[in-house]
Amino acid sequence: MAKISAMTVDELFALLLKAHKAGLGGKHILLSDDDEGNGYHELFFGLTPPEEGMFDYCGLPFGLSEKEVMEKYVILG
Repeated sequence: MAKISAMTVDELFALLLKAHKAGLGGKHILLSDDDEGNGYHELFFGLTPPEEGMFDYCGLPFGLSEKEVMEKYVILG
């Protein structure tokens, strides 16, 4: 099975621009619950940079350290 890599902000921007040009700008957004699409939930918030301590009470994605998340990720939703 091919490894699914996390999407970058630039990749998301390109996809959103294409969707907007296709007339989908007024549609609401569902996000997958996991990398296999086993469930979906609505998008409620925009992009948020992670902050120190915010993962003290919730889990990090499998295989990622808090340091890596702080340096390389933003939160969508």
